[in-house]
Amino acid sequence: MTVTQHEPLDPRLLSMFVEMAESGNMQLVAKSLSITPSAISHGIKRLEESLGCKLFDRQGRKLLLNDRGYLFLPEAKALLQQMQSAIQRFHNQADWRQGRLRIGSNSIGCEQILPMVIREYRDSFPEVTISIQEGDAAQLVDALQARQLGLCAHTVQSRLQGFDSNTLAKSFWYFCSIRCTHGLSEAK
Repeated sequence: MTVTQHEPLDPRLLSMFVEMAESGNMQLVAKSLSITPSAISHGIKRLEESLGCKLFDRQGRKLLLNDRGYLFLPEAKALLQQMQSAIQRFHNQADWRQGRLRIGSNSIGCEQILPMVIREYRDSFPEVTISIQEGDAAQLVDALQARQLGLCAHTVQSRLQGFDSNTLAKSFWYFCSIRCTHGLSEAK
C-alpha cells in the first residue's frame, strides 16, 4: 500500500471550511473573515486538493457540504480547537504568574525556607502550580541548566552564565538562581 504525503493543513483554510460548512453563505463567510468570496472559493479548493477529496458539491455559485464534508467537519473543528488550546497554553506559560513553577532545593531549603516562600507566593499567584525537587547543589544547577527546573534555591553562591542569582535568605546564606529570561528574574 502506498501512502501519499500531503501538505500540512493550513488553519486559515480549516477556518474557511468550518465557517462555510456552518453558514452555507459565501458572502457572510467572506465578510466574517475579511476576504473576498473568490478567496473563499480558492481556499476551499486548496483544502480539497490537500485532502485529496471534495468536501462540497458545487451548484453554480453555491457550495453544499457533501458526505465527505460532513465527516471532515468535526475533525476540522477539533483541529482548530486543539490549535487554540495550544496557543493559550503557550501564552499562559509565557506569563510567569500562571502555569507551573518547578523549584529545586536541598533538604535545608525544602524544610526551612521554601515552605514560607511558597506560602507567600501562592497567596499572590494562586494560578501557579508549584512542584519541588530535592537534590544537592550540583544536581539542581544541572537541572536548572537543562530547563528541568524554573528556579534553584541553593547554598552555594555561583554565578552561572545566563542566570540571575540573588540572595533568598541571608540568615542561611541561601541563594536563588533563575534564567535571566524568566519573568521572576531581576535581570530581565
